[in-house]
Amino acid sequence: KEEEKADPHKEEEEEEEISPVTVVGTKPPQVKPPPPSKKKSLPPWLAQQYGHAYWKNSWRKHQGDNSPDVLCFETGLYGLTFDMKDLTKVNFGIFDDDEDDNDISYMDVLHREKQGNRMETALAEDPLLIQVQLGTAGDENEDQENTQHTTYRVQTCLSHLERTNRRQRNRQIRLSHARLWEAGQIVQHYELMGLVLKNTEPGQPNLECDGQLDIVIWPNAFAITLKLKPSGQPWLKGMTVNMSFQSWSTTRTIATPVESTTPGVTTLYCNVIEDASSGSDDEQESKDSSNFGAEGDSPMEGIGVKIEDYVPKCPFDEIFGCFVGEIKNPKRTFRTGYTDIRDYDKFQVVITNTAKNRATYVPFLLNLISPANVTGLVVMVCDAETQKPLGIPIQVSKNWHYRPIGNYVRAYTLLPSLPQSTTTYTIQIVYAFYGSLPSASHSNLSLVGWNNDTANGRWEQMAIGSFGETFCMDVEFSATPANAITDVRGLMIRKGLKGRKYRWTNGGWGGDWLHAGDSRRQKLLSTEVKVATISPGPCLTEVHYAGYYGAQRPVAFKNIVRTLRTDDYMRTFLDLEYNFLATVPFTDISMADGPNLFRVGGSGWEGMRVPSIAYGNGDGLIDEYQTPRSGLRQKSLIVKRMELTGPGPWWIAYNGMQFIEPNKSPNISDGWKALVIRSFDVQTASGKQYINPCISFYVRQVFNDGTANLDVLLTPPAEVRKFEKGDVAKLSVEWLVLPYVADDYYGPNESFRTHMTQHPNSWETVLREAQGNNYDVTVVEGGTVKHTYPLIIDATAPMVRFKLNKGVGAVPVRFDGLDSAENYTLFEVSLDEEGNETLVALDFTSNPHQTNYSPETSTYSIAFNIPMDGRENMEWILKKTKN
Repeated sequence: KEEEKADPHKEEEEEEEISPVTVVGTKPPQVKPPPPSKKKSLPPWLAQQYGHAYWKNSWRKHQGDNSPDVLCFETGLYGLTFDMKDLTKVNFGIFDDDEDDNDISYMDVLHREKQGNRMETALAEDPLLIQVQLGTAGDENEDQENTQHTTYRVQTCLSHLERTNRRQRNRQIRLSHARLWEAGQIVQHYELMGLVLKNTEPGQPNLECDGQLDIVIWPNAFAITLKLKPSGQPWLKGMTVNMSFQSWSTTRTIATPVESTTPGVTTLYCNVIEDASSGSDDEQESKDSSNFGAEGDSPMEGIGVKIEDYVPKCPFDEIFGCFVGEIKNPKRTFRTGYTDIRDYDKFQVVITNTAKNRATYVPFLLNLISPANVTGLVVMVCDAETQKPLGIPIQVSKNWHYRPIGNYVRAYTLLPSLPQSTTTYTIQIVYAFYGSLPSASHSNLSLVGWNNDTANGRWEQMAIGSFGETFCMDVEFSATPANAITDVRGLMIRKGLKGRKYRWTNGGWGGDWLHAGDSRRQKLLSTEVKVATISPGPCLTEVHYAGYYGAQRPVAFKNIVRTLRTDDYMRTFLDLEYNFLATVPFTDISMADGPNLFRVGGSGWEGMRVPSIAYGNGDGLIDEYQTPRSGLRQKSLIVKRMELTGPGPWWIAYNGMQFIEPNKSPNISDGWKALVIRSFDVQTASGKQYINPCISFYVRQVFNDGTANLDVLLTPPAEVRKFEKGDVAKLSVEWLVLPYVADDYYGPNESFRTHMTQHPNSWETVLREAQGNNYDVTVVEGGTVKHTYPLIIDATAPMVRFKLNKGVGAVPVRFDGLDSAENYTLFEVSLDEEGNETLVALDFTSNPHQTNYSPETSTYSIAFNIPMDGRENMEWILKKTKN
């Protein structure tokens, strides 16, 4: 990804002018609103306020795979699917309140056994009519009775047409024409390019045009927008657009010429349920929420939104289906770009609700152009008085590739609003530092504009700080044909004492999750990939991925990815689970580049020389493999399924690796990669179990001097030549990127610097991490341990007391199941000279926490980062400080 290697901040260009929208509608079918509530407050979130977007079949397909390209949207209230072959036939359905459909949670959708088949049983095919008539009605200079206007109907799009292209590459990337702009917990936004408008007269030519279809999905509503302009000569007499779906409809007439430079825009806004509120207002019951006409009018009568000092009135944008507050280049008193940004952007969003008794959730988008640094940030909804996070979900989608707009962040949320009230929220954007430590972030990064728009699938981007990416994933294989893991980079690494700080780094590109082949020796590609964000940061991120491998779905996977707020080095945690539903070959014959459950290494574009690889276990070094300097054959396995003996955690160190062709930019520094294997468990349906991993070495490249680049593959033993139905593989790994010497590290962690001074470019740094964070945790009272590292404790009482015997770095600890987000404080327990306990609170300014809310359980999670370097047998208490 060439653009990420340079400074991503680009000069803004003039945005293409869009014609204003006029919407005229009929009353839509709506779900019955919830009954009025007697509560004087709203929970931060409702269990049905979620959404998922996924391709029913693989984004990237092998030749011969003719499965349809179906884009699926699934919310807590309804489902909607589009087949790229025929956009006139849409499947839609509202999930039945009387069935179990509405009990399916945000996380349940990831798992077929919990999700069920509601997307098959609850949805029915309905015609989507998008009809365009050139020439306008009511022209005084024409005899209307004798004048015929040519009519066209949207039929398909470029994503389908590319399937018939003779070039295999075009077939593989056909879905890049279905551009993903935003995807996450709240809003899904896709744009279908290259619309084909078919002449309604048989045998007549199609419309020569440039057309796109924008689809924006909210949990309780969706908007379909046609953007259309001529590809050649202007349409001098304008056009009329009719759009209808079920009982929703809209008509727009453009009486002026439509030029090739400016599209005409028409939006069909569809409220599936008037709002996901806790009450209703008698005055609103007769309101037709799709029938609003003036630009900025809202279907939510009585609701007003503003951003203090920036936007006096946020308009309701029907294209985005929400109130939009757009801010360009906000006023800042701190330095921006690649530096140690320790300040936050803060925007006061004021919601006014004049309805008599309708409490509701207000859909809101903060569209921030030119963030202080786009590569690493977290957006939070905070209490306007205390400035502490409230736990209200806010979805972050961003882009630094699309030059017509420039760097931007789109943050979507639903803000609770009580009747006859004014509520102020602080939208806070954390950049490089959250308190005294670099922040952790996990975002959806749009690829629109990157690499000539040849990808545009789901790209997941993580960062520690705002100094460039640290870990990226291409979970749909849209940008890469074989790598779920792509860009891997370090933290606080420079080129010696005089090197520049806060810049991008090289860390050894590429890796993969499951890598196995089908009966034709073709890689099993991911399909029906769903993503659920539990926390985007800034203390501990957590995102879940679930789906299948292969066109016939012989493997189901459930993976969890996390990263942490820290100041020493990059760590990414991956918990991987594969459930085999059919026979899957697992031999070198089935996959010439070696089958694996996890892979370190991928593309060879970085030109990385690997002279040796050290590996060991929880006791220390097992051996250090020396790569032969002659006789190596590129794309071959030189070590096959060698068992890592002894107790875990096991580890692998690339401490000798060197970049032959480092990034041309002088600002890019280099780190080296390593892997800690915290657990490994393969269980077969026949009763066998394997708890020690095996490793294989694959020759990725051989250079002219005889040196080579090697991948490391994690596998079960050689006797496992195939997986059968009922087999399960689980493993937890931790990916590290480390500096070579102490002078390359510019962070403040003196314990780590001392170690680096004593052990430069050494596998002992990996052993230190493996052993140091293989700690013992004891919950004395008030909870149970759900996950050891990162530490996650399920609180069962208002006070939780636990002990850690050791740790390395800022150990993340999260408490789940709390009754509120307010007044909880984490205390360090110490003893005075007389043996009396003293409680020392973690200061919120230097060590702030993150808060997340679970609507399924009506509980909160709070996460901290505990400094543990050089400390042993520490005791901690989480409790409320006041009522």
